[in-house]
Amino acid sequence: METPQDSAMIALLPQTDEWCKIDPAHTTIVYLGKVAELDPSLKDLLIKIVSSIAILTNPFPVKIVGKETFGEDQVEVFRLVKTPELSSLRTLLDNWDDSEFPIFKPHATIGPEGTVVENPPLFLMFDRIMLGWGEERLIFWFRRF
Repeated sequence: METPQDSAMIALLPQTDEWCKIDPAHTTIVYLGKVAELDPSLKDLLIKIVSSIAILTNPFPVKIVGKETFGEDQVEVFRLVKTPELSSLRTLLDNWDDSEFPIFKPHATIGPEGTVVENPPLFLMFDRIMLGWGEERLIFWFRRF
């Protein structure tokens, strides 16, 4: 069975995470695949790309439009509006996506099926981007206004 420590991804990190039961709270932009199957030089290239994206991106809000259960693992997620910012980031990074799901459905994972959020937020404010490479998390802050 694959675990997050076996895989790589590029994700956005929200300012707050009190609603989330996993670590880190995130919205995956692209799933890169299993680390063992990736060329190690890809990590260096993606660090350059992700850090460049961070330098050029301001923090931005995304509206939550509902709660759903996703995937074989049956995880609870907040569905997010597909904003121009999310769509642009996905387009920039889409060449590296190795997800089994061909359609990008922006969401923030809350936790396992049945996870209750007492006071769900209306929006998530994204202010960082992360390259997750196995257990390593390389986090870059978006520029400030």
